[in-house]
Amino acid sequence: MQVASLTHALAQELQTRFELGFEIRAPHLSPTQRRLSAMMSVQLFKAVLPLVLQAEKAEQMVLEAVEEREDYLESISSRQNEEKLS
Repeated sequence: MQVASLTHALAQELQTRFELGFEIRAPHLSPTQRRLSAMMSVQLFKAVLPLVLQAEKAEQMVLEAVEEREDYLESISSRQNEEKLS
């Protein structure tokens, strides 16, 4: 239950901050337009966040695979150099 409460509080905080941002950057908007624009921004943020996190995870997996390949190639190169010296 506490996680749900924190999630709701975060969404409310984002809403408030977006509204303040719209008030400063778009003073011509009415309070209703600011509120609706902030609500839409929060919803977009919630929708995009999982995609961003997935992309970061995929990127991390690729980087780990590249690192493993580099380690493998380095070990082969080391063995070949040792064989040449023997």
